[in-house]
Amino acid sequence: MLAADGTKIGINIRHSTVVAIETPTNDFTVDPCHRRNERAFISFAQGDHDSNGKSQSRNHLLYLSKRVLGTLDSADEIPLEEETKRNDILLQHVDRGFQPLLNIFMRNGCCNRVLRKLAVLFTLLSSNHSISSIIPHRFVDDFKSILNLIRKNSNFDTNVINRVAKFSPEIRDVLFAVKNSDICSATLEFFDHLASRVKQLFSNCKEPDQINPQPGSYNPAKFGRAYYFTPHGNHLREILKYTMDKISHNSTYDDEPARAEEKCNKKYPEVGRKGTTYLFLWFDPQHYGHCYGYHMIPGHEGRKDPACSAYAYMENAPEEIFYDFSCQLEEYCLNREPGFWKNTSFFHDTFHGFSHKCPPVYKSSRLMLLKKINTEICEQTNAFLQHIKYSARAMGMAKFNHYLQFFMHQWSQKKKQNFCKKCTLAFSYVG
Repeated sequence: MLAADGTKIGINIRHSTVVAIETPTNDFTVDPCHRRNERAFISFAQGDHDSNGKSQSRNHLLYLSKRVLGTLDSADEIPLEEETKRNDILLQHVDRGFQPLLNIFMRNGCCNRVLRKLAVLFTLLSSNHSISSIIPHRFVDDFKSILNLIRKNSNFDTNVINRVAKFSPEIRDVLFAVKNSDICSATLEFFDHLASRVKQLFSNCKEPDQINPQPGSYNPAKFGRAYYFTPHGNHLREILKYTMDKISHNSTYDDEPARAEEKCNKKYPEVGRKGTTYLFLWFDPQHYGHCYGYHMIPGHEGRKDPACSAYAYMENAPEEIFYDFSCQLEEYCLNREPGFWKNTSFFHDTFHGFSHKCPPVYKSSRLMLLKKINTEICEQTNAFLQHIKYSARAMGMAKFNHYLQFFMHQWSQKKKQNFCKKCTLAFSYVG
């Protein structure tokens, strides 16, 4: 579990010899294994002749969900004949394993309580965000075993279903709602097929390159990078060329989200000729907020910074990432190194999450286990680093990196001491 963010602290650009971290160090070119719309519930490949029809089916699924939840504007209601026609088209655009439950939902073939739980889930599935954001790849096997337990014994322990809440409270709610009902079988088939889709998505994707530490690559004064995910701090993998970098829609999206109301934006500041470099840092949001290091940014911050720094310096991707633009960071990562990122769940930090318009699967607050995580450790550290902002501008590379690491050490020690005091106090009450 890690948190990452950029901050406007650095040296004068004229004193910098930093090379952007996303600069390829290998001429090998990587094509995307799959893109945004191929990872969606209603999926289609780039250039699909029926892409517009499938996009309309997504909108219709959202329409049906809104109507059940009571959030549909009366002006948007359509005649029954048109709705029936769109229902038929929607069923044609989903896999056979999804059709029984969808058909029940469309004809209101269950009680209102179940319909509402399904509507919440189908609202998430109506977007073109990855289905792995709902069922993370690392939970697929466990989820399938849970479904098998439910099939074999209808009087199972409720703790079995509660295990699903670790990654999807929406699916847990549906499973509880359909327990011992007539549509339980169709629901289990639906989820089993959805889990299989997630597994299939990453079955033939590009695996990360082998770890190959590059001696001498740890030199903060020269390269402006200091990461401590490993004891030696050396570069572990080369940065490759990605065709998506050339064909992406813009710096914010590779492919646009399904609907305009789901488009989240982030303005990345760019370094001017008389400006200063920026800084990108990684933290452990658990415990006291240990800083795992940083790299200097000579241009502008972007999705490239967390993606490339993690791939280059981490042995394995973290299981959870907190970043202020995680909804689009997920797309960036899965378009380039899906094998490396397949077991990672992406979340917004709490502060920035309020301004996002994307599906709530990226809100860490929906998962009970993450509610007490300090997702704002990046912002807290950034506030502390503002104390050295102006003095840093006049420094050269070597002095700035030494200065920065000293202050980060002081900050970490202070946070650690406060954390230890809290632990001591807590243990005194337990004892």
